[in-house]
Amino acid sequence: MASLCKVVLIGRVGRDPESRYLNNGDAVVNFSLATSNRKKDGVDDTQWHRITAYGKVAEVIGNYVKKGSLIYIEGSLKYGKFRDKEGNEKNTIDIIANQMQMLGNKSDDDRRNHENEEQQNQRRDTDDGDIPF
Repeated sequence: MASLCKVVLIGRVGRDPESRYLNNGDAVVNFSLATSNRKKDGVDDTQWHRITAYGKVAEVIGNYVKKGSLIYIEGSLKYGKFRDKEGNEKNTIDIIANQMQMLGNKSDDDRRNHENEEQQNQRRDTDDGDIPF
């Protein structure tokens, strides 16, 4: 009997991917991905996922994906355990990505960057002590 463990996610990257290379030269990248569902009360239920990719997929992600990018990830689950500083055993769930597709386009990224700049400028204007009335 065959089995399948497959995960499909569409979400926004929470931080710039961290790239590194293994001793054999293979690329590895790690990043977080946020997915959201709107509940009946109108509140977004956001889940954070730890994503790891290897090889060519990792190279593409490391070169092109940035914080805030909207991406499609397909992969599998990997369960793990570690001990924290106090010696308590903790469980982890990582998504091992074997496919990635960027869903946003350059204009989406430019618009988001422009909105962030405008918000920063507005904060600076109000931080100067000027009361806008």
